[in-house]
Amino acid sequence: MDLTKNGSTKGPTDRRAHPLFRCMEKNLDAAPAPAVACRPHRPEATTRCAPVPARSDARWIEMVVSLDDARVVVPASRQEAIDAFGDGVDVVVGGATILQPEITAGRVRPGRALFLHRAGLDELRHDGDRVRVGATTTLETIAASGVEPLARAAGHIGDPEIRRQATLGGNVSAVGEGDLQAVLLALEASVRTVGPSGERTEGVDAFLRRFGGDEERLLLEAEFTVPEAAGYAVMDRFHTIPYTPLAVTAVRSDGVTRVAAKGAAPQSGRLPSVETALSAGASPEEAAAEAVADADPYDDALASAWYRRRRLPQLVTQALTEL
Repeated sequence: MDLTKNGSTKGPTDRRAHPLFRCMEKNLDAAPAPAVACRPHRPEATTRCAPVPARSDARWIEMVVSLDDARVVVPASRQEAIDAFGDGVDVVVGGATILQPEITAGRVRPGRALFLHRAGLDELRHDGDRVRVGATTTLETIAASGVEPLARAAGHIGDPEIRRQATLGGNVSAVGEGDLQAVLLALEASVRTVGPSGERTEGVDAFLRRFGGDEERLLLEAEFTVPEAAGYAVMDRFHTIPYTPLAVTAVRSDGVTRVAAKGAAPQSGRLPSVETALSAGASPEEAAAEAVADADPYDDALASAWYRRRRLPQLVTQALTEL
């Protein structure tokens, strides 16, 4: 459970249209803000809200949703999110574009859920050539930021409705699904996380390697240096649901080129054979031919292993020629 241990969902354009958020809006705007018991007897029914005693030791709102038998915690600040995560949660919800379908289908039945939409983790800030992106920054915001190659990759994810709700943290923490993982790997981004051992900053590669480990950590933000040049190539499947079967990111900084791929293996990763060939003076085409040595193609509903292996060198060449 790393998020943001996300869960992000193709939900209504305005997430507050969901009965849960309607209930939250009704009560969170009140002063003082009481905790609320929300009991939607049927998914299509209007949620009925009734105040219940609030916790005396925290400002966040806790809500009980009988539909899923889940206690939902909505922190109002970064520190409250950290404290709530430390109390123990089953799922962390950013935009819910991944998690909500699982809950709706009954495959995930959380006992306690942490909603981060009000925790103040949605800042995208420039400080010279450094960029910091909060975990709940939406893909729509990232795509409009002009920060390459992250903006271009975010703009290829899903459709406008998905991008309006999906978050950086949820995408990066989606095991085997996060389109932005390879981008951050190529950028050698660092991430700020918190867990039982406290807060720490580490490389995104170390964070991704720990998926499924013993220590659950909450992703708070990512930070990286804007590269001198960037290229991004994606395998589009026209006239289909907008998923990304395969994508390659290339960046150049201080004369060094780094390349990473999403969809070339079950987990996003760098392509060291390509990088080594480039450092030895190989052309983009020659270096791209080495990409298959770093790949572990697989079959799924989006593309076959054979097709991924065939397209990978082409996408690497395309990304490198954009530098």
